[in-house]
Amino acid sequence: MSQTKAAVVYGASRTSVCLWVKAYRQQGEAGLASKPKGRPKGGKLTNKQMESIRKSVLGKNPDQLRLPGLLWTRDLVGALIERRFGIRLSRWTVGRHLKDWGLTPQKPAKSALEQNPAQVKYWLEHKYVAIQQQAKAEKAKIWWGDEAGLRSDHQAGTTWGEKGVTPVVKCSGKRFGCNAITASPTWVTSASWSLKGASL
Repeated sequence: MSQTKAAVVYGASRTSVCLWVKAYRQQGEAGLASKPKGRPKGGKLTNKQMESIRKSVLGKNPDQLRLPGLLWTRDLVGALIERRFGIRLSRWTVGRHLKDWGLTPQKPAKSALEQNPAQVKYWLEHKYVAIQQQAKAEKAKIWWGDEAGLRSDHQAGTTWGEKGVTPVVKCSGKRFGCNAITASPTWVTSASWSLKGASL
């Protein structure tokens, strides 16, 4: 019986009959077994594997794991899954996993790798207090300088992070760009001032 005639007899398309014949030739009767329909629940990752990927996304940026970029995307998370476990998932499946893990795409804050929080705290609570006292005694103003411009490490996109918690992208303070520097006199108390991104 030709495949065309078989399609008429069994009420199927000729394409379906061709696929049946191919499956039978490759796997025998096992190739004709019915397969479960619908989207599989839970994907192909085990709970342990999912926790491993979630921990990596929250604790590292792609560059630290030898992947391109500083921000997590579905494609990069998928690349990490494939490299680590040999499992290839579509970007939509990766997106569903990320949402199931309580993660959402967010614009991250930045933190300099060179920053020493202990030294920043010491400077604010001791050295800056002395500067304030000296300025007050000399009736002087404290000038605060800042810079703005284009930087090589600028990231305008979003990355995946835990819902309600702003992700922090740790990047090197060694950068290049075109900056504008300005300064203005103002009184700032140690209680209201913080050195974000400082590398004291």
